[in-house]
Amino acid sequence: PFLQPPDRHNSRYRVGGHVTVNRQQQQEYLQRIIEEKESLVIRIRDDNGADIGTMRPITRIHLQSNEVIERMTNWRNQYKTFFLTQFNATPARTRQWLEKVVLSKPSQLLFVLYSENRLIGHYGFKELNGDSALLDNGMRGERGGHPLLMRYAASALVEWLFDVIKVNLVYGYIFADNAMVVR
Repeated sequence: PFLQPPDRHNSRYRVGGHVTVNRQQQQEYLQRIIEEKESLVIRIRDDNGADIGTMRPITRIHLQSNEVIERMTNWRNQYKTFFLTQFNATPARTRQWLEKVVLSKPSQLLFVLYSENRLIGHYGFKELNGDSALLDNGMRGERGGHPLLMRYAASALVEWLFDVIKVNLVYGYIFADNAMVVR
């Protein structure tokens, strides 16, 4: 059986079709998003319900976007000490990672975050296994927008994973000295 998100007009989510309930349906749904056969926008709202940004999944079309590739590359290099793996990112390597890792697995999505139509960062999940998902790759690369944009983006993504993808558990790993997340 498929589920519709609650009231599309008042919903935080704008989806192009039905949503999923089991692992196979989850992966088929994510594959349709990756291939741009299904559209998705997650609205980021503050505690008062004001729209402060949007999250849009990275799809195959983003492989052609020099702006997205270059920004992600610059952010990765600028904040490399916050990652478990250490290397110098290049646009070619970023594009290859998106194509061969992120977009090749229908068990994960990476979203670009916009505030006032300006690319601010990204957030995603991986290891979707039908019951749970691991939050991954949260990064605010640019100043601007709401000061708590990343917190609200994480909340919006977690809410979408529970409400639409129907997982029972969302978890994540952080460095112990990541003061912004630990507090």
